[in-house]
Amino acid sequence: MSWEWLFPLVCGAAALLGANWSLGRRLQGAAPGEERAQAHLLGLFLPVLVGGITGWHLLEDLYLGGSHGLPPAPAVGSPVLWALGASAVLFVAGALSRALDHLRLDRRLRDCSQVDTEVRGAQRLVDDLAQGNRAVRVRRLVTDKPTALLVGLFRPTLYLSSWYFKCLTEAGLRSVLAHELGHAKRRDNLLAAVGQGLVWATFWTPTVHAHLRGLKSEAEVAADALAAELTGEPLELARTLVLSALAEAPDANSPACAFTGDGVEERVECLMHLHRRGAQSKETKGIHPVALWSLTAGAVYLLADTLPHLLDGLAH
Repeated sequence: MSWEWLFPLVCGAAALLGANWSLGRRLQGAAPGEERAQAHLLGLFLPVLVGGITGWHLLEDLYLGGSHGLPPAPAVGSPVLWALGASAVLFVAGALSRALDHLRLDRRLRDCSQVDTEVRGAQRLVDDLAQGNRAVRVRRLVTDKPTALLVGLFRPTLYLSSWYFKCLTEAGLRSVLAHELGHAKRRDNLLAAVGQGLVWATFWTPTVHAHLRGLKSEAEVAADALAAELTGEPLELARTLVLSALAEAPDANSPACAFTGDGVEERVECLMHLHRRGAQSKETKGIHPVALWSLTAGAVYLLADTLPHLLDGLAH
């Protein structure tokens, strides 16, 4: 086996192992919230990046003699090209599956929800928090169970059960609305759809399911931080979390952003920490992690694409 075959395979395997080790270390030392969410997102994206670079490099060597460009017609039957195409199809199918889950759930919930005077008041609170932009539409679910679901990818609808209107003060309701508005501003439902697509495309990687679960958990912590920043009352949100969790939490496996679920204790702890330091958002200093990883990915691509050809040339 020549360098042109061996190097991309070894380099790809080493890159995945190194990335998982690095992300594991980063997750251990990172505080809950945005930093860990970025690490989980990278854990979903890196197998796609490494697999795509490795597969395309092998395709160039097999059908283009090491030169760059689109593969010719004979490459259509290549297993490498079929694998790359299958990954792209699986990514689209996974993302569409999550989007369809939202569409079906929205239709079911709309049939058992309504808009009344209290809901219009909640809508005004959301619009005030969003500075007049109707980023979230509010509807009341006809149930007394503490259920809050944000459904939809681009213009989401927040379904609140009657429990939130009956059992919470206006400050408590405002904290819940701010939390869900945080999800809408972060596009967490859309991000979850992209994450599911990445999981489907890289089903062969054993860590992707854990990263998807971690991404969902960190999205809740990040939305809590945004809510605390919007309202200036992180303890009010913490009290509301405890009340709703003690009453009855919604299904944690729902395809939408739910107000309660796993990790309530950690979220309350983070909110108490925010209260102690004044609920001010933490600024990102230095190079943004996404920019740093993008530059690293570009450098790795150039190295993987040129070094084996240089070595092969030296061998001759």
